[in-house]
Amino acid sequence: MRVLRDMLAQRGWDMPLRECMHIFVGKATRDEAALIEAKTGQPFTQEWLHQFWAARDVALRAELQPIAGAAHIVQQAQEAHGAQTGGAALRVSTQAGVAAGGRGFSRSVHADTDGQVRIEIWTLHGMGHAWSGGHASGSYTDGTGPDASAETVRFFLSLPGAHPAI
Repeated sequence: MRVLRDMLAQRGWDMPLRECMHIFVGKATRDEAALIEAKTGQPFTQEWLHQFWAARDVALRAELQPIAGAAHIVQQAQEAHGAQTGGAALRVSTQAGVAAGGRGFSRSVHADTDGQVRIEIWTLHGMGHAWSGGHASGSYTDGTGPDASAETVRFFLSLPGAHPAI
């Protein structure tokens, strides 16, 4: 949000961060194109939007931190599995790949002794703040990455006892 606020200020629309958040959180920037044009007196162009996305992604790569406690949650899940199975540890393997759209990723798989995947951790390389694999017409989507929706469904349907609703 700070990057958007700063870029709008450069175009003549200076506002507090709180106001910028109130206007833009939960929306695609392009959804407010008319407001941006009215407040800045300048056209809202694809070129400017791409400059914003690039600046936003640079800031995210520099400042984004891992989710606090995520590693601890995985450790707890591994320990719980061990407790339920008499101490059997999950085997961890990591695969690197590139999605059809070109986005690199790493996928760590934690599987039991039967090979059943119990935990998956995905890391998407160089991705900004977006839903991976989404359609370009959607808000905050990145079609270059793996299809996060399909992978989530695949994971849960692969668990023992999963029953598709259809």
